[in-house]
Amino acid sequence: MTTYLGNSGVLKVGAGPTAVAELTGFTITETSGTVEDTAQGDTAQTHKPNGLPTWTGSMRGHYFPEDTNGQAVLVAGAELGFEGSPTGTANGRQKLTGTIIVTSIEIGSDNGAVVPFTCQFQGTGALARGTHSA
Repeated sequence: MTTYLGNSGVLKVGAGPTAVAELTGFTITETSGTVEDTAQGDTAQTHKPNGLPTWTGSMRGHYFPEDTNGQAVLVAGAELGFEGSPTGTANGRQKLTGTIIVTSIEIGSDNGAVVPFTCQFQGTGALARGTHSA
């Protein structure tokens, strides 16, 4: 069984797309939509998939405004190309692609600590699964 390390992950955004610098982690969450299907005579609620999945995500890292094609394009309301590679970009490794809308950006400042940033985003359209090729 292969063990993957998160420090190999890469997240890219924008036209191109371009890797976001200084990331410390990211998360992608896919959710399947359902509709209630309970009818008279049923003894419990029933549900059916509605075929409209959604996906959201977040990224976090060290604030680096000089990352002009990565962090700098992450502004609330921006619609951007997206590519997430949780286990790196080596040949055959999984990549997730789609389009995101940035829903929030948070930049902090704690005494004696590296300045953090967090970005939340909503996928628009399908999240495609593929693999990297050489």
